[in-house]
Amino acid sequence: MLVGLLIASDMRSDLSGLQPAFEVWADGVELAGWPQLRQAATPPGDRVRMLGSMMDGYRPVADGAPVAMFVLMPEAGHLFHPAHRVREQMVEVWLAKGMSVIHKDQDMVWVEGVLRRSEGRSAWAMTNAFIARAGDRAIAQWFAPH
Repeated sequence: MLVGLLIASDMRSDLSGLQPAFEVWADGVELAGWPQLRQAATPPGDRVRMLGSMMDGYRPVADGAPVAMFVLMPEAGHLFHPAHRVREQMVEVWLAKGMSVIHKDQDMVWVEGVLRRSEGRSAWAMTNAFIARAGDRAIAQWFAPH
């Protein structure tokens, strides 16, 4: 019972099955969902905005450390079960030159940048990116179940 309570208190949203409720924001930037990445051989658009969980890159990073790169994933896992690092559902996020963000593992964030296929550990890379923190309310507001 205690394990169940610990897991329930640490649950985070899984975005892997959510499609954007609309395709383009008022500012003209395309909203990309995780199902699109699984189905696409090419990026859904040039500059896109995505919602996901901030995870450390390919080496452990302490929360609170400034980073210029992290991995965006559709889910963050929980206390006893870390997120699955599935190549097709990982986006390397490289912030715009000279920018950094305070790393907070498993934080839900919006990222916007140039999305391209990658030959690295992840199938996708977003460059020249900008980031903003998001809350669980963003899911209900901008996405619908697939």
